Amino acid sequence: ELSELTTQITALRQQNAKLQESQKGSADALAKKGTELSELTTQITALRQQNAKLQESQKGSADALAKKGTELSELTTQITALRQQNAKLQESQKGSADALAKKGTELSELTTQITALRQQNAKLQESQKGSADALAKK
Repeated sequence: ELSELTTQITALRQQNAKLQESQKGSADALAKKGTELSELTTQITALRQQNAKLQESQKGSADALAKKGTELSELTTQITALRQQNAKLQESQKGSADALAKKGTELSELTTQITALRQQNAKLQESQKGSADALAKK
């Protein structure tokens, strides 16, 4: 009986040693996993902070883009208004140019008429002088 008990005690001690060794391996693995988890948690925190900064930057960029879009729309409206105004001015200028050309033609015709009348007047004066001279001789 004592021999059996000694054998059982020895077996239990060996089993206990194996369990302690296994438990130590599990504890080491658990500690390693804990370290990895801590590192991953740190990385996640850093990535979340980076993500928040990027989102804030993106929001700023989106706001700036929206503002530029509004400015572009306003400038486009101004350009359209200026083009319409320019078209009206060109039409008015064309009308003025046409009127000026017509007046130029009228002026040329009147100048021609004045020249003809002056020539006619000179002839009449010459004729009148001749008639006056003839009357004076009589």
